[in-house]
Amino acid sequence: MIINLLEKKDKFVCTLIFVKNLINQKTMITSPNTNDRTKDTRSSEINNSESFQNTRNSKSLSKLRAIIIDDEPESLQAVTKQIELHCKQVEIVHSCDRGQKGIEAIALHQPDLVFLDIEMPGMTGLEMLERIPNINFGVIFITAYNEYALDAIKLSALDYLLKPLEIEQLEAAVAKAEEKFNREKTLERFRVMIDLMEKQTKEQVNQNQRIALPNGNNIIYESVENILYVEASKQYCVFHFTNGHELTISHNIGYYEDTMKKFGFMRIHRSYIANLHRVKELVKQDGGIRVKMSSGKELDVSRNKKDLVREKLAML
Repeated sequence: MIINLLEKKDKFVCTLIFVKNLINQKTMITSPNTNDRTKDTRSSEINNSESFQNTRNSKSLSKLRAIIIDDEPESLQAVTKQIELHCKQVEIVHSCDRGQKGIEAIALHQPDLVFLDIEMPGMTGLEMLERIPNINFGVIFITAYNEYALDAIKLSALDYLLKPLEIEQLEAAVAKAEEKFNREKTLERFRVMIDLMEKQTKEQVNQNQRIALPNGNNIIYESVENILYVEASKQYCVFHFTNGHELTISHNIGYYEDTMKKFGFMRIHRSYIANLHRVKELVKQDGGIRVKMSSGKELDVSRNKKDLVREKLAML
């Protein structure tokens, strides 16, 4: 058992190091401060990575969700049509003709990309962006007024296109937006995976630890992985073990609630603290759920805890 657990731990650690190195590698590749010498030495590796990423993105990553904001109806229709014809990787989820409507649409639809006219009545495109506290989407300015180019660059726009649009420039701007979007989504997935792996590694180590349980004049040291669940019994509590044994402790169940959390246990009901690593099945019953332990015993889950139980089990 000890050897198997150590092997699992080593696999987690090795995979964790690999993924962290991969994220650091991608961050170095995409950083604007990376010098030309570093880019040259890594060019073949980047090309291979991009080739693989392009294949993966075309199959699994979703379309760019976009909003178009332009006060001129003819221009709005023209931009919409050109995007639909030439930029298949873009899904237009909304369009509007005023800056205030744009702010509301962005809050509602949470787009990945905004095609934005600058000169609009009441509120310019630049003023609209200044009123948005967290710009977590890409921006492509589309306008007939090139004197705004410097302001657009200062606001970190992805691109700046002049009317009437040229198809090649539109396609290039969208491709740049898609590349940035896919790179960020990929790194986000890696970070989520790292968080889960670190949590699993930590809990795997914690499950190997022992807990001291008073038994009359003696103290029993028991590995937490051998504990199935703890059951309330008035002012006492009962520890139930994987081997079928039970141990009554002269403390109430609340005494152990916080202590057991760090070992992967959870207070699922006023009467139970369950070892989530020993849960084999969720059982639906009368609008609620029960957890079936590895022993076959079913434990009630409080209705206000059922969503949290599902969430924690999904992360194990």
